[in-house]
Amino acid sequence: AYDQKKDFNSQIDEALLRREEEQILQKVKDCQGKPYHVISRIESEVAKAQVSEAAKAEALAQIREIKRVRGQQEAEQLIHAMPANMTRSQYRTFRQKLAQYQDADLSPYEDKLEEKGRQAQKAELDAMIRRLGKSDRKGLLNMLQQLGEGFSGKDAAAVQKQVEERIRKLDEAAIDKICPNILTMTFDEAAKAYEQIEGGPFLPELKTNTLEMIDKRLTKIKMDECALLVDKLRE
Repeated sequence: AYDQKKDFNSQIDEALLRREEEQILQKVKDCQGKPYHVISRIESEVAKAQVSEAAKAEALAQIREIKRVRGQQEAEQLIHAMPANMTRSQYRTFRQKLAQYQDADLSPYEDKLEEKGRQAQKAELDAMIRRLGKSDRKGLLNMLQQLGEGFSGKDAAAVQKQVEERIRKLDEAAIDKICPNILTMTFDEAAKAYEQIEGGPFLPELKTNTLEMIDKRLTKIKMDECALLVDKLRE
């Protein structure tokens, strides 16, 4: 009687297992025509299902092929619907969307996609060039920061050079205003100018060179004063 009961229980277990396997295979069949993200979710459910390894392997092989085909379709639809003009930010978001279709073969479209990326970058670089003459130092520094975040190639390097030159010109003009002629400055004027330039937002190289020149002027004034004092004492 005990063996009969055990046998009956194992028959029930087998029947439940078969039913579970049938349900899993039905789920896979029902995936046809469903969106990619739904197929991905069902694939995860199949991978966790409590069924025999053979049944699971068969179901996963089927669903992965359905997912691959569907992913290719959706990726191609996305590419065909790609906007004519995109900002770099929109282009990055677009590429991230495409990246979710891991099994899709995008190699036939890669040239087209890269060209879109170049166009998006060029549009932003052109806009930067237009703003160049109107931007203050803070705006120019923001441009440099932007250029360092994901821009690449010769065009970006050329714009970066223009931005750096514009900052240099602004700094030179500001320094000239503080000390138009270092060689004719009084000691107090030179000391005040030194303080302003040392604490000012200038390019390190310009700041260092100007401070050295002011320092030489301060030293010369002191030495001249000493020489005068010596001459007076001699009298």
